[in-house]
Amino acid sequence: MDGGGRLLRAITGRGLRDGFSAASTGARPGRWRQARSRVPAPLLKLVDAVPQGTGSLLACCLVVVSFSYGLVRGGHADAFMSAYGDPFHAVGRAAGFELSEISISGLGDLSEATVLSASGLRSGLALPLIDLEAVRDHLMALPMVKDVELRKNYPHGLAMHITEREGFALWQSKGELLVISPDGAVIDKFRGEMPKGTPLVVGEGANLRARSLIALLDAEPSLKSHVQSAVMVGGRRWTLKLDRGIEARLPEEGEAEAIGRLASLVREQKLLERAIVAVDLRMPDRVVMRLNDEALAERTETLKKLAKVKGSPT
Repeated sequence: MDGGGRLLRAITGRGLRDGFSAASTGARPGRWRQARSRVPAPLLKLVDAVPQGTGSLLACCLVVVSFSYGLVRGGHADAFMSAYGDPFHAVGRAAGFELSEISISGLGDLSEATVLSASGLRSGLALPLIDLEAVRDHLMALPMVKDVELRKNYPHGLAMHITEREGFALWQSKGELLVISPDGAVIDKFRGEMPKGTPLVVGEGANLRARSLIALLDAEPSLKSHVQSAVMVGGRRWTLKLDRGIEARLPEEGEAEAIGRLASLVREQKLLERAIVAVDLRMPDRVVMRLNDEALAERTETLKKLAKVKGSPT
C-alpha cells in the first residue's frame, strides 16, 4: 500500500500496452483518417504503393550527394584522392586486398624498374580492381617484350612473367642502326652489345626478310663467314657485301640456288682471292664477274698486245 492506503500494483507490459492502446484510440487515428479522406484516391494509391523506408533512403542519398558536392566545390575531393587514392580502391584496401607484393620473372636485358614503370601499377591499388589486360597492354608496348603473363595471387600479390625478344640481327635504316628480333620487330637502338658476327641487313623492308636470308646463309657456313652485310635492293632482291668489298648480286627468285653457286665459287674456285669487284648471279645459266679497275686496266692492256700480235705479219 502507498501512504494513502492504496494498494500498489506492478506496471506490467500489458498495462503499458493497454495504456498506449487507450491513448492511441484517441484523437490521433481520427485526425489521420480525416487527413487521408481529403487526399485524392489516385494520389493515395501512389503513396500507399511506395515501399516502407523509401523516405529514409532518399534522405540518405540526399546527404551523400550534398556531401559529395561540398567536397568537389570546396576542393576537398582532390585532397582526398591525393591522400587515399581512388575511393573504390580505398574500399578494397580497407577490405584487406591492397596490392603490396609484385614478383617479376623472365627478365634478361630489361630491368625490374623499367617493367614496373611501364606497367602503370602504383601504390594504393586494390588487387581485385586491377585490370590485367590494361597492364599487359602497357608492358607489350615495350620493344623488348615479346609476351606477358599476369596472375593475381590473393590477397596481396601480383605475379608477372616476361618473355623478352632476342636480338637476332642488326638493321640499318634511314641512318640508324637498330637491333631486330627474328620476326623483324625493332627491339632497340644498337648500343654496341651485339655478339661479333651478328648479321647486318640494310634498306627498307630488309628487317622483314632478314630471317629467310640468314637461314639460307646458315646452310652455307663457308660463305656466311665472309658476308659483311646484305642490302635490300628496291624491296625485291639482295646484294651481299663480301670480304674485300666484293658484291654478290642475287636474283629476285631462286635465292637458295644462287647462294649455293656462290658458296661453291668461294670454296672451290677461290672467288674472293680474285681481282673482282662484283659477281652477278641473277641469271640462272651463267655467272658474270666484274674486274676491279687495276685488273681491268691490265686485262685491257693484255688484249691490246694480243691484238697487235695477231695483226703483225708472220
